[in-house]
Amino acid sequence: MNSTVVIKGPTQVQLNIEVPQEELQTLKSDTLKRLAQEVKVPGFRKGKVPSQVMESRIGKETIRQEILADALPHFYSKAIIEHDIKPLNQPEINVTDYDENEPLKLTATVDVRPDLNLPEYKGIEVHAPSPDAAEEDINNQLERIRERNGILEPVKRPADKGDYATIDLFGFRHGEPLEGASVEDFVYEVGSARFLPQLDEELLGKKAGDIVQFNSVMPRGFGPDQEEGTLKVVVKEVQTKRLPPLDDEFAKSASEFETLQELKDDIGARIGKHKKKDSDVAVRNLILEDLLNRIEVPLPESMVAKETEVRLARFLQDLQRSEIDIDEYLESQQTTRDEFIETYRKSAETAVSADLILESVAKAEGMECTAEDLQAEIEIMAGQMQTDVETLANNIANSGSVTVLAGDILRRKALDFLVENAVVLAEKTSKD
Repeated sequence: MNSTVVIKGPTQVQLNIEVPQEELQTLKSDTLKRLAQEVKVPGFRKGKVPSQVMESRIGKETIRQEILADALPHFYSKAIIEHDIKPLNQPEINVTDYDENEPLKLTATVDVRPDLNLPEYKGIEVHAPSPDAAEEDINNQLERIRERNGILEPVKRPADKGDYATIDLFGFRHGEPLEGASVEDFVYEVGSARFLPQLDEELLGKKAGDIVQFNSVMPRGFGPDQEEGTLKVVVKEVQTKRLPPLDDEFAKSASEFETLQELKDDIGARIGKHKKKDSDVAVRNLILEDLLNRIEVPLPESMVAKETEVRLARFLQDLQRSEIDIDEYLESQQTTRDEFIETYRKSAETAVSADLILESVAKAEGMECTAEDLQAEIEIMAGQMQTDVETLANNIANSGSVTVLAGDILRRKALDFLVENAVVLAEKTSKD
């Protein structure tokens, strides 16, 4: 077999393969033996059907196609190994010449990873968001704790935004009660819009003993889903929330701390821990963004298409779990299906570009994913999934996902290397 490689572009190659008839003979013989076992001919035992009889039985062209079906993958595999080509997709194979007693000639076109021209990638300068908890962050968290520890007190005045109304709620249609559309002693925060915006409007200015009635589509989970009807609301009580003062007594009752300052210090430490994680993620994203802006990345179409498909499938699964129809979602976002898909394609292009850059950095630095790396990663995954390490390892191996996992590890190594060699500065402020 003779084969040559033609570069069709930065992300595609074509293999030109020529196989002499002598080299085809073994494969031809194996194919004919297989067909003899599969073809039933009266008067002949399986495996004992002569070639001429079999040819007349199933046709010369069918035999030719069967031989090609066995031969093409065989010689294609030999060619990619010979030229050390790592295809990204299934090949597009075209037979250019195949006549009896003549060499078999074919072409195989596949996508491949591009060779990137990397600029200087060590010492990338980025400004990291501050990991320190701002006073505003601490105060906001304190207010949330106060809200949770507030006490509801009845008031005789009409309900205002932020008050709590205890109501009975009933749904009707044509004067008949709707099944599942009733609730009593429902404590509702006026102005929260967490049930129906129209309910908030109706409750404003109402006091205990008032009854309101209005037409509306039934909210999700209340009565027949999205069915139009009439809602009757009986206001039984209006309450306001009294918040405790911010002092040491509040700290003692709302936490394990003795003083308000100790509580604030603890809140600041916990916020700082989260902000440090966010800051670390931001640094990694900024480094990738810097390289994406400086490197022209030719994109293999098969990689982009696959990544787009994976992202779309994941999003559609999330929608399904939320019991939201895709057309309903598109309408809410005021977008078309084509625009929606294009948005996901753009994000897929960015993700593929970033992966290719990190793989190029890993290659340039001679990085490898070792068996120890894989084992450590599987152990972490098993702990997160609360499953047996050996079982998970077998599942990964049987599903053919080892290469995918190794790629993830290698790209993470490359990004860790870029972060370690970056110049991370404090975030710029308006005063700088």
